[in-house]
Amino acid sequence: MMRGHFTLLFVCTGNLCRSPMAAGAMQKLLDDMGSFPMVVKSAGTHAPVGSGPTIEALAVCAEAGIDISAHKARQLDSRLIQRASLILVMETWQVDEILNLASTASAKTFLLGSFSPRGHLVEIPDPIGKPISHYRTCLRQITDSVGGLYESKLKSGE
Repeated sequence: MMRGHFTLLFVCTGNLCRSPMAAGAMQKLLDDMGSFPMVVKSAGTHAPVGSGPTIEALAVCAEAGIDISAHKARQLDSRLIQRASLILVMETWQVDEILNLASTASAKTFLLGSFSPRGHLVEIPDPIGKPISHYRTCLRQITDSVGGLYESKLKSGE
């Protein structure tokens, strides 16, 4: 399943906080692990296309050694969904948005939080408009879940 061209797509609402943070965290993990080549993308269900990440997302990622400064918001569309090998969303309703665009994507669409090694986390709440402490919590949830995803689905490269 994992050999050859593999595209991982993270999806949130605006593509300004959570999904760029998740894509950045995954890319850093892959770079650190020297893992197999993978394309890591992100998109939003309601993205302000071309906008950069929030200042808070940039700051908390920088604190963690993750650079998302080149990110520009992208709108989720059926082409991105069809080209993705695996799709990770932040909230349950985003699964419905994906299936409305591509009904065949259900087998490859999961809640990112379901991979958290903490076991109880499912949805990762949107920190936008909240204090930076919420962004730090969000990034911690994301990095835990990305690590769990890597260990359970991606590490073997199968």
